[in-house]
Amino acid sequence: MAEGMDEISVLRERYREAVEFMAWFGPAWAELTEDERYVLECFYMGADGSAVSAVCERFQIERNSAYRRKNRALSKLSVMLYGK
Repeated sequence: MAEGMDEISVLRERYREAVEFMAWFGPAWAELTEDERYVLECFYMGADGSAVSAVCERFQIERNSAYRRKNRALSKLSVMLYGK
């Protein structure tokens, strides 16, 4: 029984941390444009390694431009999260 209670306490703490994180991250993410969110999702949430290709195809740009677009979106998000 005590083991179950400890597990519940751990889960509650993880949930509290997740809620706190989303309260911090969510507003900054919402400030990005749809295109900026798309680029970051491709690069950081895509699992198949085709992020650059997907960004290039969607925006009809070259690989270097796709990486620059990613860097600008990431920089903007970083400033909104942490300040300058």
